[in-house]
Amino acid sequence: MILKGNIVISVNISEAAFLNVTLDETSLITFEKECASLDLDMFTGQLNAPNVTAFNKLEVNDVKNDLLLSSLLSIPAKNYTGTRMVLDNVTFYCKVEQTKLRSYIESDANNTIRTLEASNRENPDVDFNKIGINTTNLVKQIESTVLPCIKDGKIRLLILKGQKNCTTLSFDDVKVKQTCIIEESIQILVINKYSSENNAVLCVSKGLKYLHVTYSETNIDISQASDLKALRLVHSQLTYDRKVYMNLTYLNIEDVVLNQDISLGSNLKTLKLDKVTVNEPFIFKINSNVSYLSINRSTGMLDLSGLIGLNHIRIDSKYKLIIDRSSLSRDKYSLYLEKFYLNRNILVLDNMEEVRMKNVEIRETCTLKIGKECKFLEVVACKVNIDMSEAHNLSNLVLIDMPFRFLKRIGNIPSITTLTLQNITLETDYVCSHHLKIIILRSIRTIENARFHVNEKCTAIHLYRCSGAFDLSKVEKLEKLVLIPLLGLPNIRIMYLSFDSIRELELAYNFHETEFMYLLYKCIHLVRLTLHCLCYDEAEERKILLNSWLKKIQDVSKYDLWASKKECLRYSSELLYMDWARADLLGTKMNMLMNESFTFNVQHRLKYLRLVAFNFDKRNLMLLPNFDSLQTLIVDYRFCDSDFFAYLPDSLETLELINDKGYDCLERTRPSFSSTALECLKKHPNLQILKIDDPLYIGGHLFDFLPTKLQVLRFTFFLSVGLKPREIVKRIKLKKLILYTDDYSAEIIIDCKNPFERQCPELFGFLSEYIDFQALDELILEVDGKGISLDKETYQIK
Repeated sequence: MILKGNIVISVNISEAAFLNVTLDETSLITFEKECASLDLDMFTGQLNAPNVTAFNKLEVNDVKNDLLLSSLLSIPAKNYTGTRMVLDNVTFYCKVEQTKLRSYIESDANNTIRTLEASNRENPDVDFNKIGINTTNLVKQIESTVLPCIKDGKIRLLILKGQKNCTTLSFDDVKVKQTCIIEESIQILVINKYSSENNAVLCVSKGLKYLHVTYSETNIDISQASDLKALRLVHSQLTYDRKVYMNLTYLNIEDVVLNQDISLGSNLKTLKLDKVTVNEPFIFKINSNVSYLSINRSTGMLDLSGLIGLNHIRIDSKYKLIIDRSSLSRDKYSLYLEKFYLNRNILVLDNMEEVRMKNVEIRETCTLKIGKECKFLEVVACKVNIDMSEAHNLSNLVLIDMPFRFLKRIGNIPSITTLTLQNITLETDYVCSHHLKIIILRSIRTIENARFHVNEKCTAIHLYRCSGAFDLSKVEKLEKLVLIPLLGLPNIRIMYLSFDSIRELELAYNFHETEFMYLLYKCIHLVRLTLHCLCYDEAEERKILLNSWLKKIQDVSKYDLWASKKECLRYSSELLYMDWARADLLGTKMNMLMNESFTFNVQHRLKYLRLVAFNFDKRNLMLLPNFDSLQTLIVDYRFCDSDFFAYLPDSLETLELINDKGYDCLERTRPSFSSTALECLKKHPNLQILKIDDPLYIGGHLFDFLPTKLQVLRFTFFLSVGLKPREIVKRIKLKKLILYTDDYSAEIIIDCKNPFERQCPELFGFLSEYIDFQALDELILEVDGKGISLDKETYQIK
């Protein structure tokens, strides 16, 4: 776009963008008042902002006007990004939160960025990529001189609160041309793709505590790093210095070949070996005090003396071993073995409280003996002879893909109170031992006249996609029942005794309308209820598309509710192949069935309600305020009505808005909530805990409508989502903030065993704009179902 003539903007602007705009030589754009955010992309011409005191965000892309750049960069900015520019002796006056100078910057060898003024922000982030930098001047304002000879690389500086010197240094794709020494103020050093010329060496100093090196073939001298506590090495060279290694508390080695003996000190608490090769005749000795040990895809000789009873063992690349003490008592461990072949008798030490085995095989003449203190044992597709003679404390047994004879041999140990079985075929009757309290069955099949007999003292039974006969007629006081039948197949027979004692019910429709309604009618004393529209595995998914099942949903001859017949029959056969149509039809049917079960007792007794892959329609939503005992409500937000928040009962204390995955055939778009409903959420009198799968999904303004009495906020964050801060009036106060991530790359990016690693600093920095971190009692990062407590100032593991 070509503009002619002067443009004067005489009002305050929250955001201005000029994309591919060209002004003629006599034209000028003038901002007479404030501009919070300015974006210039391929902009040519003159722009004047004499009264702009500070930018919240300034983005400049492919702008070649030196005078314009100098003028704009003289204005303080919280967030600055520059791409494809010519920089010549530029001085920044940014109050730095985040400054990025990206690739394709054109610069002569003599051109440098002279000065970067750092504010008192806790964690300014400075990121330079492919530009010549005089780092002596760069860090001058924060009283540190580091690596003045680095060229053509990326440098990131982070300053911790209360410290003047630079404490964290990160650089990427950097070549050092002469020997350099890292200043002692640097405590955390992250290096990627490091190389050197003329035998130059990079030396680290005594003050270094955490070193992370990836894809660097040039050696780094750590001999002086006597305070080094954490080391991560990925596809890189690093000379083994026994004196330094003995002080480590954390060591993570990946894709490295070792050609010497390695011995680690008693201080080491976490050790991870992934794709590590220990060449003969060398041995990697692991101390017995380690709290967390993970070995995967590695080969060579290990010395595990005092850990699990294996002593010296030669591992293969298919082996996987995990020992973890972090979640258990001080002197107790959990053990995980996968794809091991054992050719001698093994005694699992008494300090192993949890033992898990998968695809483990032992020689026929040998045994694996479980220790006295073992409380949990999981065996998956193993060929092992297990000696349980001393396992007197075993209370929880899990058998998956194991032969029926194995169950009969070890399933009746008197101490077991919880039994979980999966993918097992019962060839004859099986009678559960009288001591069992909880029985969980997944994909269990009984053949011919065989029956699974549940014992009298059982209090909870879970049946997931099972087939055959299951006898519950002798159970005296069943408190919890979970029934997830196979899709549409009437191939399970259950003999019940009484429903009076059932307080918790989890049930899936799965095209079993008669059984679904029967249990809802019979269980009249419920306090916890979970209803699934459909619950299936991958093998069953194709059946959902069959017209015969969808036609079955349209059978509403038994009901005469609020034009339900008309609602269900309006979907043609062709329309039912559309995702939204299937979701709507199933949701309509589920609401019909659910409405029948919402009796007076249910409305006034229920304390916990979860709806999976569907939600309340208008009729049932209007009944929701009558649930005057309801404390916890969990729903799939994709199916929410726009007025959902307006009908929450006053008794509600916990609300979870989740995205139940695995229901692709019922895919729905994200709802848009009405302003009235959002105001009702904000004014809710008792809501204290809010859990949500997307921090920005409520119209992008979640923080504007949080309940006034909210104490705990938990949300899912996907690491690939960009962060875009916006102006706020007041930061909210919480007691507890929980960040949960189910991003597939989370395990790579987040290191939950390393206390020196700053977890998600950009994300928490973003959130600190909206949440008063000083008011928090707890800051939690939840990964893979485990919560890790973080320091609310440094974001490091406590």
